[in-house]
Formats: sequence, C-alpha cells, structure tokens
Amino acid sequence: MIRSLAPLMLLVTLLVVSSASAQTFTANLEVLDGSRHELTTSQKAQATPKIAAKRTQFEVKAGAKLQIRWKITCISKDSFKDVLVHFYVVPIAKAGQSPPPLDPKIVKMESAQTLDFTNGVSTSAELGFTPDEPGVYLVQIEVPDQQMSAAMDLTVK
Repeated sequence: MIRSLAPLMLLVTLLVVSSASAQTFTANLEVLDGSRHELTTSQKAQATPKIAAKRTQFEVKAGAKLQIRWKITCISKDSFKDVLVHFYVVPIAKAGQSPPPLDPKIVKMESAQTLDFTNGVSTSAELGFTPDEPGVYLVQIEVPDQQMSAAMDLTVK
C-alpha cells in the first residue's frame, strides 16, 4: 500500500513546490535624472536573505533632482486582500548590501499602502527625490507577503 501512495505523494509535493514558486506580482522601478534613466524589474526573494542578488546601479551627483517611478501589477488569477506595497530609500554601506533594518532616523523616503488586488490590477507612483549627501542608497519597492521586490543601488557622488 505504501508503494502505491508514493506516486501520489510525489505529485502533491510537486504541486506544492510549483505553487509556492509561482510569481503573483510584478514590479517595475525606474530612476530618472534628466535625460538619463535606469529601469529594473521584480525579483523573487532569495531563500538566504544575507546574500543579495546583484542589483541595477545608477550614479548621480549630490543635489541631482531625481524622479522615481514604480509600478506593481497582479499577474495571478487569484485575488488578494490587504496586500502591503512598501517603497523606501535608505542609505547602505556599499552597493549590493542586503536591506538594513528600516530605522526611521536613517530612512530618506518611505511610503506604504495596503490594497486589494485581482488579475491585472496595478498601483503606481512617481516621486521626486534629491539626494544631498554622497553615499550609496538602496531604492526598493516590495510586496513583503509575496517575497517580491524590485531594487536598485543609487550611488551619489
């Protein structure tokens, strides 16, 4: 009897793994400085958060007037209630560093909203940001419950 259950258990395991790795949202993040711009798209969060994926890089001079655009779109056939969409800009020690704890004293810009999503529903924003201090900043839009984000390293000279 146990042998006859083995194929069924394998099928259930494959279905669970497949559904767990299915992406339900996409994200686009764009930073513009006059005529220059950089665009990045969503990444599924890694199993090991201490190892950051290589992020898109954008370099500007201190005092540059930037426009940051982001868009989150639901691509799942399922509906989602009370989904947190979180955007922030925070200084980091070096490019590629994992997101630090978001201490309000160091966060340069932050917004959050909770929305209901169905297939094809999007939310977006366009924000102005002028980094006055040289350094490296993490610019990120995320849907934490879905372990999905789009991020960029902004280097200010």
